[in-house]
Amino acid sequence: MFLLSYKCFGSLFTGNRGGIFIQIIPLTLESSFAEGSVNAFLVVGDTVTLVDTGNLDGPSFEQLKRLIALEGYGLSDLDHIILTHMHTDHSGGVARIQNEVSIPVYVHEKARHVIEGGEVEFTREQSFYQDFLYRSGATINERITQSYRELNWQEIRYVKENEYIKMGGSDFTVDYVPGHSQTDLLFYNQEGVALAGDLLLPDISVNAFIEPPDPGTSEKPKPLLQYRESLMKMYKLPLKTVYPGHGQVIINHKALIEKRLAEHDKRCARILAVLEKGDATVYQLCQTIYPKLKGSAVYLGLSQIQGHLELLEVRGETICQQRNAIDIYSIRT
Repeated sequence: MFLLSYKCFGSLFTGNRGGIFIQIIPLTLESSFAEGSVNAFLVVGDTVTLVDTGNLDGPSFEQLKRLIALEGYGLSDLDHIILTHMHTDHSGGVARIQNEVSIPVYVHEKARHVIEGGEVEFTREQSFYQDFLYRSGATINERITQSYRELNWQEIRYVKENEYIKMGGSDFTVDYVPGHSQTDLLFYNQEGVALAGDLLLPDISVNAFIEPPDPGTSEKPKPLLQYRESLMKMYKLPLKTVYPGHGQVIINHKALIEKRLAEHDKRCARILAVLEKGDATVYQLCQTIYPKLKGSAVYLGLSQIQGHLELLEVRGETICQQRNAIDIYSIRT
C-alpha cells in the first residue's frame, strides 16, 4: 500500500512496498538562475539518497547542508548522489559533497565526455557554440565565452535507459529523456512516483538547449524534437506524482504535457507569422520574438527559435539556406 500526505511544497510520498518504507523530501534551494530556486530531494527509506545537488557556489552548498540537517540527517548519511541532468544548478554541488564524504554519483552515460574530456572537450564545445552563434547571425556582443573549470568528481557511475537504480533502498526505473539537455533522466517506481528533473516543470516552458554532437560525430542533436519525444514517453507512463527540478509537485502530468506541446505549436505560428514578412536569420527571429533578451540570455532565445525552426522543417513548413555561412530561413512554398 501507499499513502499521500501533504507539506507546503506539495505532496510528500510515503510508501510501503516489499517492506521498504520511503519518503521523498524536497529541499528547495535558492538559485541565481532565472527560475529563482531549484529543487533537490532526499529519498529516505532503508538508505538516504540525494537527488540533485544545487548550484556550484558556496551559499547553495551550505543551504543544502542546512536543509538536510533540518530533516535529521547529514552528508555522512547519504548512500549516493543521483543527477537528473548535468546543468550546473542541478549538479554543481557534487565536488563539494564529495570533498566531505566519499560517496558515488550516478549520471547518464552521455555525460562521460563532459566529465572525463577535460579542457580538450570544453574547447570543442565552446567552438561549437561560437559556430552556432555565427550561423545564427548573432552579433559579436552575444558571443560570450566561459572559462574552463575542472569538475574533480570521484566515484562516477554511468547509467542508461531501462536500468534500475536504488533510491532510499527502493528500485526506480531509469528512462533516458533527452531534449532539455543530452543527459536528462527520468526516474519512477511501480507506485507511479517520479523524479523528473527539468523534463516537465509546472510553471515554466522548458527550453531545449542546442548542444554539440558527441565527440567523433558530426550530426548535432535536434533537442526540441528529442524533447517532444521525451514528453510523449512520459505521457504514456502511469504516473501519479511527479517531483520536478523547479516548482511544486505535479499531479496531472498528462494535462501539463498537452499544454506544453500546444505552446510549441503557438511559437511555431509566431515564427511563421514573422517569416511571412520575409526571410530571416535565427538571430533576427529571436530579436523580433524576444526583444528584451540581452547578453548571455540571448543564447536561450536562439536555442528556442532554432528548435522550433527544426520542428517546422520536419513539418515541411520552412526551408533553410546558407548565405555566407549564415542560416537563412524562409517559408516553404
